[in-house]
Amino acid sequence: MIQRIGKIFSMLVGDARNNSMEHRIFNTMSLFFGVANIGGALNFLMQPLLFGVHIASGLIFLAFYYLSRFRSYYWSLYWPFVFLILIFLVISSAQDAGSRGGTHYYFIMAAVVSTVLARRLSQAVLAFGIFALFSAALFYIEMNMNEYVKPFEGTEDERLIALGTQFITVQIFTAILVEILARNLNT
Repeated sequence: MIQRIGKIFSMLVGDARNNSMEHRIFNTMSLFFGVANIGGALNFLMQPLLFGVHIASGLIFLAFYYLSRFRSYYWSLYWPFVFLILIFLVISSAQDAGSRGGTHYYFIMAAVVSTVLARRLSQAVLAFGIFALFSAALFYIEMNMNEYVKPFEGTEDERLIALGTQFITVQIFTAILVEILARNLNT
């Protein structure tokens, strides 16, 4: 059974004998984000903007997966991948009550992913800086131009439940990322 799972994993993200660790991680993350965003769109059927953003970004992540996995373009896709994550998170955070919603937690995971996938230290530092800058900008906008941040629509209890759900989801996604890293480091 474990060998079968290993073969499926290798088929999906690339064989360790033929693909570098960074290539396999990019394949894994782009596939994971594509599937997660398209699946997550189902939560936003009544919110056309977020539904569209999830579907569109999911399809683009899957296109990145295809180009990386079957055309080996993963290095040239690094910055488009990082900026797609950034754009997705900025729109999602603004539509999810800013810091009073839970989407901003995903900036942590996004910074980790962009750091792991960076080819050079300077690239990692720049990506981290961009995520930090945009996180700070979201808080600034929320404080000074709050008309651009959609308020939470619901009770305080509903907000706390949504916030807790997002926090737990980020923890699960981070654990999956660590598992992906461990699996790729051990092959």
